[in-house]
Amino acid sequence: MAEKLKIISLGGLNEIGKNMTVYEYGGDIIVIDVGMGFPDDDMYGIDVVIPDFSYLIKNKDRIRGIFLTHGHEDHIGSIPYLLRDINVPIYATRMTAGLVKLKLEEHRLLNKTKLITCEAGEVVRAGKFTVEFIHVNHSIADACGFAIKCGVGTVVHTGDFKIDPTPIQGGMMDLGRLGQLGKEGVLALLADSTNVERPGFTKSERSVGDSFDALFRGCQQRIIVTTFASNVDRIQQIIDVAARYGRKVAVTGRSMENAMKVSTELGYMKIPDGVLMDLTQIKSLPKHKVCIITTGSQGETMSALSRMAFSTHRQVDIQPGDKVFGPVVCARVTALKVTGVNQFSCDLNTGSETVSLVTACPNLHQGDLVAYNTKADAICTLEDLHADQKEFPHCIPDGIFVLQEEGVKPGDDIKPVIGADDHVVEFEITPNRPDCLSVIGLAREVAATYDAPLTLHEPVVKGGGPGVLTELLDVETPAADLVPRYTARMVRNVKIGPSPKWMRERLRSMGVRPINNIVDITNYVMLEYGQPMHAFDYRYVKGGHIIVRRAEEGEELTTLDGNVRKLTANHLVIADEHRAVGLAGIMGGENSEIVADTATVVFESANFNGTSIRQTALALGLRTEASGKFEKDHSRKQKTVSDRTARAGYLLLLPSVLEKPCV
Repeated sequence: MAEKLKIISLGGLNEIGKNMTVYEYGGDIIVIDVGMGFPDDDMYGIDVVIPDFSYLIKNKDRIRGIFLTHGHEDHIGSIPYLLRDINVPIYATRMTAGLVKLKLEEHRLLNKTKLITCEAGEVVRAGKFTVEFIHVNHSIADACGFAIKCGVGTVVHTGDFKIDPTPIQGGMMDLGRLGQLGKEGVLALLADSTNVERPGFTKSERSVGDSFDALFRGCQQRIIVTTFASNVDRIQQIIDVAARYGRKVAVTGRSMENAMKVSTELGYMKIPDGVLMDLTQIKSLPKHKVCIITTGSQGETMSALSRMAFSTHRQVDIQPGDKVFGPVVCARVTALKVTGVNQFSCDLNTGSETVSLVTACPNLHQGDLVAYNTKADAICTLEDLHADQKEFPHCIPDGIFVLQEEGVKPGDDIKPVIGADDHVVEFEITPNRPDCLSVIGLAREVAATYDAPLTLHEPVVKGGGPGVLTELLDVETPAADLVPRYTARMVRNVKIGPSPKWMRERLRSMGVRPINNIVDITNYVMLEYGQPMHAFDYRYVKGGHIIVRRAEEGEELTTLDGNVRKLTANHLVIADEHRAVGLAGIMGGENSEIVADTATVVFESANFNGTSIRQTALALGLRTEASGKFEKDHSRKQKTVSDRTARAGYLLLLPSVLEKPCV
């Protein structure tokens, strides 16, 4: 039987980041890229996401090498974690190898690793594979694709690429070699080019230099430019323009400094003598002589640019009059012309100037107000802005983001329009201060530190409607030793839907994924008070009787994550007269979750024993945000939990959340 080629993706398909592909043939394995990803909103406490290496670890003796397409984190970021278990040669071009070397030094793996530098056009034999490096254009120098050959044919693996006819350095992508491979016959093409499914083309990187020249010319203020740390060609153009207009340049941001260190050492960046200055020295120069290059073009919370904006950067803060290149602003389409099939040229009024560009999105009209990325010289889509289409239903998913908000004019920052202007401050809380694991806890700490008055909201929610709560809902706590306080509040005539925009935005900024108004309120109150809450659908609380008890030996509960949990008498559950409906302090049950037609909700707020919660979470392998807070036993020290349910009821009474509420 003929040997088969297996192509296995361990990451990077249908997701951003974590790029890693395994090729297996005739008992030999090669790996293309070992990237990392960033956590989703619901991955609490996770800094980075790495691929599952278990298959490679199991077959490590068959791996003949790791080949890297380029030096972006989503293609090389997980290398140190893989090399803890596997030691194989790594093949990469000079720039990529330089960035990998920094990582290996940081993780103390450099002396144990065989890092081999290759050039475009070079062919490497790795077991039954041969791998040819093919030059491509990308936003980082020395990017390559691969022609991977084995006994069954040739696979072209492009890596990330764009076709740039006039790149700053390195020459145009080797389309000739790709054409030759096509004539020879290609078994499969694995290609990755951002927005390739859209008609039109991306401007050459060289055109960005002309835009920088226009922005620098005549500017008398300090200039701050934000860009990707790895975009060496763009950084080079910024430095060249700054030198042309007599400005000194300072760089801030660890990733930016590392990228510049590698690129200058390898000759990919040439800095004119006397232009680069230390950040501490450049502050003494006149504003019209200063240019600062920084990370933070994507609005990352802890980036250098964000820290400047919030005055938490140790050396630089953004001052009135500073000209910052990089933000997205509102712009008016003043002229629009069809130049080809699905191709349009347009003029934009950005409030300070008129810019011309080419776009391929057909939903653009003269007079539209759009979002213009001054860094990329491009009009933004919903995806570009990370905006939720539910917030802007008039926009089409793959089309231009068109603003319909009143009072917005060209030149305005886009962040307030899309709800990205709220201030987010990150704190690192030490284990001995669980009282600071909430907004109110931190507010108390700040008030005490600065001897300032603290004013807290006092939610007052009056009951109403027919019936008395005690007639509709009864609470019994036979496990009172594990739940010293338990409160419940019923809300009727609920309409399930999205929570208000301001709440969704705040939850997202805290790393919490919005779900619906009821679930969002429980999460919002938990973030405010540090007190976990849960909500039940009253219909599924049989007999209107809530019992907080120990589980029966062997009792089963399907939790909200869809897993069936087999419980013991050591586990605390919330139950009705017939069965458990939730795992106390950890996660609710599927049999009582809030669904689209829920009309009556029971909010729960309680003090559960922290030791019991921790033991249950460990035994079931189910640690949640709620269990983490109960484990620290902070809620037990709070004098009351009833105002948490009152706060939840108050939030439900806000307009657009609940129609004709009855609490």
